[in-house]
Amino acid sequence: MGFLVNSELSNFILKRPDLLTCQVVLTASDYGFLKNNSYLDCGQIYPFDDDVLMISVSDINKKTMLAIKTAVSKSKTIEKQYKDLILGC
Repeated sequence: MGFLVNSELSNFILKRPDLLTCQVVLTASDYGFLKNNSYLDCGQIYPFDDDVLMISVSDINKKTMLAIKTAVSKSKTIEKQYKDLILGC
């Protein structure tokens, strides 16, 4: 399971505060595989094959991990079982 990375925030998300709070900024300076700052959509999780995922949890810095946990805790669309796994409950 994983989150989607977007290079821009859509108007749909920008107009919905509950979705906007689930977006985490990924800075290109922190993550060398990015050309530009991007957004991790932590409001929804998706199934991926392992070989498709760009980075693993161990590659995420502490600042970003804290932001992800905060965003996930605010998500209204992630099932409780997955929230608990992500948040370490």
